[in-house]
Amino acid sequence: MQNVLFRRAIRKLVATFVATMFTAIVMAGFMVLDDSSVGSNYNLGNQLIVLSLIIIIYAGVIILIYGNVVSIGLEWAQNKSLSKNYWVYILLHGFFGSAPGLLFQNGMFMLFGGGIALGYAGIDRWLSIRVLKQKGIKWFILIPILIYGIAWGCFQMISSPLPPLPAFTKEDAVEFATAGKGTEVDDFPDRIGTWQEIIIDGFHVKRETNAEEIANEKYIVTFTETWSIGGEVSSRFFLIK
Repeated sequence: MQNVLFRRAIRKLVATFVATMFTAIVMAGFMVLDDSSVGSNYNLGNQLIVLSLIIIIYAGVIILIYGNVVSIGLEWAQNKSLSKNYWVYILLHGFFGSAPGLLFQNGMFMLFGGGIALGYAGIDRWLSIRVLKQKGIKWFILIPILIYGIAWGCFQMISSPLPPLPAFTKEDAVEFATAGKGTEVDDFPDRIGTWQEIIIDGFHVKRETNAEEIANEKYIVTFTETWSIGGEVSSRFFLIK
């Protein structure tokens, strides 16, 4: 008896996993294709993974709890009845799968729920036949994983290549160097070659910002401050690489 219950539990879990994976792949695939039609067509394979993981969380919980409770109840009722018509067993899964959508009067929810339930019941029935023939079913887990990988690869292949990043310019370097607050360069101009001339305590002060490229998209930003009074001139500078 315990062995029968254990095999049934394994069968239900495998059916849950396979049905959840196929549901996630199909629904996420349609969502990705719909998004790509309006311009979001970069890294479609990665988009498939993200969306399918979200669907797996929600659909997996529903199938695991509601779906298996209904399925176990239907299987118990079938075993107690004289009728062994498995088509009735499968169609009843579809009815109960669409019941929540019917309850909330949501046609799309009813359609998806019924379709997923029919798929689950078909998988469960096929697995039960293999169990009766004493054939393994655990390898069946690999099928949706393989299809998942193929789907990811296909979506990545049809994705548009990512546009190149814009070049990092002198202006970008100056903007980066002057972005902080509370630093020694706060009083310097935030644009290249901009002189700032002011009078401080009688001193004529000039501040200038420049940038020099030292390698490909690598710069040294120089902040120079010069002050003069009565013919005396002095200066200081800061370098940021």
